[in-house]
Amino acid sequence: MINVTVPLDVYTGQRATVPEGDGDGAATQDGMLLAMEAVRALSPGSVLRRVITDPATGKPLDVGRGMRNAPEQIRTVAHHGRTTCAWPQGCDVPISGTEADHVTSYSRGGRTSAENIQPLCSTHNRLKWRRENNPHRATWKGRPAHRRPDPPPQPEPPPPRE
Repeated sequence: MINVTVPLDVYTGQRATVPEGDGDGAATQDGMLLAMEAVRALSPGSVLRRVITDPATGKPLDVGRGMRNAPEQIRTVAHHGRTTCAWPQGCDVPISGTEADHVTSYSRGGRTSAENIQPLCSTHNRLKWRRENNPHRATWKGRPAHRRPDPPPQPEPPPPRE
């Protein structure tokens, strides 16, 4: 697999020429520049993925519906300014212990974008999923209290000797 980055206006032909060395042409993840003829020749047999980037920083902001897992850059933008899990009722799990969760679930059409990603701890991420998939579960009573296991059965006494 080779990732090739091409600005949309270059790929669609809206900007026909790219000045030599300006960095806005087709390039591999290793920085190797490619001729647009080569990119167009490869396109029909390739998987194309749309990635919208911030023009100022080049960091990805949106990868659309083609990718469920949020790349690191999108998680960084989405989690910026937060210190704990984003559960609405409050949660003190630190951001380092959270997962990237789609606010509008991916399975329900949610996009993998910075605006639709939030940090949730694993407990609240699973709870959100359970609530979405089991609407009759309006409230969560918490985990069941720990219960001591039943004691092992007592061995039966040996039969009497005759």
